[in-house]
Amino acid sequence: MNRDDLAKALFATAERRAEKHGMHLGQGADIDIRGFAESGADRIMAQGPDITAQNPAVLNAHAAFEKLIDEMVRAATEIDGYREAYPATIGEQTLARALSKLCPLFPIC
Repeated sequence: MNRDDLAKALFATAERRAEKHGMHLGQGADIDIRGFAESGADRIMAQGPDITAQNPAVLNAHAAFEKLIDEMVRAATEIDGYREAYPATIGEQTLARALSKLCPLFPIC
């Protein structure tokens, strides 16, 4: 597994989790989460050259990205008027609220 493949896999995990909730990522959140996936992949790959998809750090990273999306979906219901304004989108506001509750959450923050 290389860094780029891991970053793509982590981002794909986030996208699938959002779709499972019937949501999609807004443009700003999409960019930010891609960045988290890339920096997270860098952090994981720095642990050693033999990182595989079954490495505990990789498995935990996928769970962290799912947790981030779950918290963003929850935040969408907590922010007054958010669901009405953005019915199927989780975006920067929900991301900020989720990060404030979850960080530090390896490898995202």
